[in-house]
Amino acid sequence: MRLGIRTVPWLIAVAGLGIPWLASGFAGWWPYVVLWGILLSVPWIVTREQSANRRERMKLPAFLLPVLFLFGFIGGWYLIPADVAWLLVEFADRRGRDGVARAPASFVVPLGTAPALPPPSDPSPPE
Repeated sequence: MRLGIRTVPWLIAVAGLGIPWLASGFAGWWPYVVLWGILLSVPWIVTREQSANRRERMKLPAFLLPVLFLFGFIGGWYLIPADVAWLLVEFADRRGRDGVARAPASFVVPLGTAPALPPPSDPSPPE
């Protein structure tokens, strides 16, 4: 399994929930960690089937940001850095989920219309 930049927000989410849980001595925080773990499985499953369209990929993290602010009192505050990282990854990535680089239309040159190369110079030394 190859870890890419898209795994960083998920690692931040695990750390965001794990650090307070460890700091509390595994007491009192475990229901929230289990709850958020279950709730985070939904976006993880949904994003596996998303299209390569960048705008569509940014909708879910943009929707989750105010939800995390709203539910901050039950642990949402600890997931906001992961959601911001997810938004930044989706915003900065110009490639689709299939890994194919997307070029702006102005840079696409139709096949057979590329400018001709100059003729090669004579490599023989002068006499």
